[in-house]
Amino acid sequence: MPRWSTMLLPTLALATFAPTQVRAAAADQMDFAACPVRHSPEYYCCEYSETTKVLYTKYNRPSGGDYESYYIDGWNEQRQVNFPYTMYHPTTQEFYYDDPSTICRVQAVANTETGELTEELQCADTNSSLVAASQDSSVFWTYAANVRNNNASFPVGTTCYSVMLRDGTVDSDLMDACTSTSSTVEPRFTTFTETPLVIIYLLYLAFFIVLGAWAVYKNFMQNANKSVNEMNKKLINTPQTPSRAVAGNAHGRHTSVRVSDTRMQIEAAEDILQTGFSKSYLGNFVFGCVVVASLALNVLLIIIICDYYGNFDPPLFDTTEDNALVFIIVWVITAIWFVVIVSMQDRIFNFFRLRVPLD
Repeated sequence: MPRWSTMLLPTLALATFAPTQVRAAAADQMDFAACPVRHSPEYYCCEYSETTKVLYTKYNRPSGGDYESYYIDGWNEQRQVNFPYTMYHPTTQEFYYDDPSTICRVQAVANTETGELTEELQCADTNSSLVAASQDSSVFWTYAANVRNNNASFPVGTTCYSVMLRDGTVDSDLMDACTSTSSTVEPRFTTFTETPLVIIYLLYLAFFIVLGAWAVYKNFMQNANKSVNEMNKKLINTPQTPSRAVAGNAHGRHTSVRVSDTRMQIEAAEDILQTGFSKSYLGNFVFGCVVVASLALNVLLIIIICDYYGNFDPPLFDTTEDNALVFIIVWVITAIWFVVIVSMQDRIFNFFRLRVPLD
């Protein structure tokens, strides 16, 4: 048996059984310093109104252990609350959790009748009460819709209570009950068969029907015109007996040169064809439809992007699933469409014209 085979068999056996062993034992989240369970989360339920309830989470900075210094350094990093949201260059001031005199947070007031929040970004330099309320830099509050880096606080006008048991575990019944009974905002388009979407489908279907009808009409008109099919006029008129010009030269000093020139002219005249095109009102209309359809694809992409960033109320598509899928589909169609247009840019104008004979 070869020497390498004695090493290959144990390796194959290890590769076969190793994945099974890895999958057999689930990893303990407490083994990873960054997992939320290491931050001893505590849960509170805040009632904005009779039908609106929001779950708040209190995270405590871990202490002790080998990673304590890393936790402290990480929590003391410079922060910035991007509120109101700015995509590229937030203008809000920066602050530190461990320096209450620089703290900034979104202060909220709840409308007990409607359950809506009125939010405003406040900083310690304009609201001195934030300094007193931000002395403990080892605690961080947040909720589902909270802005990043915002150490949240209970909204004014709400009733908040703990959903934790005395032993530190979560009361699952209270947590499950901490949900809004009012129905969530449903997107406008969920089945993709809504009237506005069907209209868009029909418009693009009609566009491709018009485009195909134009291609058939163009081909029919050109085939009906016999002179168009015979547009093989030569760009250079060739004499019937080109050798006569050479034979007429008595001295024939450059006879070989003239014969070769004449032959080149004959070959060139046979290869060059003249083609003419005339404008068509119908062709111009179809070309206009192409321009409008191309621009509309870009408009659709912009609308989908704006919908993703919450510029429509209610939203057009479900941002968790449908929005990304719709964007990818429209983007792929748009990319293919413009690739075809660019590849045909030298012929696209004549495609919407009719060939005519050159008389």
